[in-house]
Amino acid sequence: MSDPRWTLLENTREPLLTAFGESGVNRVEYTAAFPHVDTFAVWLCTQSDEQRDKLARSRMVTPMVHEVFVGVGFTSPQLGELSIEVQSQETVDRDYERSWFYATR
Repeated sequence: MSDPRWTLLENTREPLLTAFGESGVNRVEYTAAFPHVDTFAVWLCTQSDEQRDKLARSRMVTPMVHEVFVGVGFTSPQLGELSIEVQSQETVDRDYERSWFYATR
């Protein structure tokens, strides 16, 4: 049986894009190894380094991400292992051979 957190992760994608769209987020990626490891990360992806840097400085990122995750069914204890990363396509293109796969590893 599949871990239900995978479905919950997929259900956060559109709300995260909506919540952070004005900040330049145009892609959401995840790194997780459910059910073997409880830690996981959400990657908020922007087009430019400038957008990334501005978003990374915002104190609202963590509470907004947590709000979205709880809204789709994650519990607060499950989010204790959540890491939030902000990255740009510009950096991925330059430093990771244009591969989000390489960037998120």
